[in-house]
Amino acid sequence: MLFFNYIALVIAGLFAGFMDSIVGGGGLITLPTLTTMLSNSTAAIATNKIIGLSGAVLSYYIYSRHQRTQHTHTQLPVGIFIIPLMLGSFMGSRVTPYLPSSFFRLLLILVCPVLLWLITHRASWITNRNDYTFNNAHRFRLGLIGFGAGFYDGFFGPGGGTLMLIGLLWGAQMPLLSALVLSKLANTISASTALVSYSLQGHVQWLPGIIAATGMLTGSYCGTHLAKHRAEHIMRPMLILVVSLLMISQVYYFF
Repeated sequence: MLFFNYIALVIAGLFAGFMDSIVGGGGLITLPTLTTMLSNSTAAIATNKIIGLSGAVLSYYIYSRHQRTQHTHTQLPVGIFIIPLMLGSFMGSRVTPYLPSSFFRLLLILVCPVLLWLITHRASWITNRNDYTFNNAHRFRLGLIGFGAGFYDGFFGPGGGTLMLIGLLWGAQMPLLSALVLSKLANTISASTALVSYSLQGHVQWLPGIIAATGMLTGSYCGTHLAKHRAEHIMRPMLILVVSLLMISQVYYFF
């Protein structure tokens, strides 16, 4: 890999981390970038887990600290959600290597518009509630949501954390802050499971992943210290523009 590719990875990581901390969608930037540079979709998905894990750990730390500050107490059925999620992530990571690269380029082209809509219209589907009563219906839904979100995250990845959050809010009807904390924990565990699985299969390119992850953490740190109300108005159209350009590049390589 040429030197300018490393520079491009740092820039992509910086931009993805900065954007992810404000409006989300960092994986929509890093995965197409890795796919273009590595020319192997399985290696790109596997390597992207390093970047996703670094961002998930930082986000979990920030949100869990905020939850303790707000003294939010709720019953979090962590095991019922996390265990199926780990199983789904592991199974997804085992399926990916058997599919051609063209499949994932097409999947990226199709999934990006959906994820962009979810991210840019998140106010329409996020609802807050002040209490949470755990029951058997929630137990069943949490298991299904955990497995499905984990499989997608291990199999592909971009937007996995967003899907986990939506599932916890809609399927389990959890309070917003509690759902945020659990989704960040789930994202961390899912990324870790997939990363270990891909690594054992020999698909992870560690050096590009670590370089981009360094940029991701730096960008996330900077983004969390900005005034979000002003930055979001700038970052939202930038996210759409950048992801659209990356989608065009994938269309070019696909056809």
